[in-house]
Amino acid sequence: MQTIPLSKAVMDVILEARRPSTKKSYADKWKRFCAWNQAQGIDTAKPNILQILQYLTEMLDKGLSFSSIKIHDSAISAYYNTEPPIFSYPKLKQHLRGAKNLRPPRRSPTPAWDLNFVLEKLTLPPFEPAATADIKFLSWKTAFLLEITSARRVSELQALMAVEPFITFYPDRVSLGTNPSFMPKVIYNVALNQTTE
Repeated sequence: MQTIPLSKAVMDVILEARRPSTKKSYADKWKRFCAWNQAQGIDTAKPNILQILQYLTEMLDKGLSFSSIKIHDSAISAYYNTEPPIFSYPKLKQHLRGAKNLRPPRRSPTPAWDLNFVLEKLTLPPFEPAATADIKFLSWKTAFLLEITSARRVSELQALMAVEPFITFYPDRVSLGTNPSFMPKVIYNVALNQTTE
């Protein structure tokens, strides 16, 4: 592993390519890594695969999540200028895969909701009475009711056109057609140029 010598000014410009929140997060992780190195009597200026593996393992042992370990990985890689890049080394890649297996990412379950409760709320202000309701709330209500009754994908709803010749008004309903250039996620003859009422 060979360190690429970059001045602090050049490094500062490179770090500016990241969003402020990412820069702050990386700086915090780098500071923590440097403190760990100092406590171990290790020179942070000389990147060492074994020291990085040991540090990441200790972070894992402290209960950090996989996503947090990945941020530590990215931060260390961002501050070290090596060729090849530090996290292209097989042992570091394997360590990351191992961390993912030990601390699999967790997705929060989608909160339960009650359709009847939502429908009841749509009959109250600010959604009703329709004659005096703000257009924003009427649009939300219409989009929700359209989605819940048509079981369409979001992309299909976004492709609906509310301009002629795609919109047709009838005495008891309105028909909307999709943009002719729209390609549904699952292509089948019925889905192409289908109207929604």
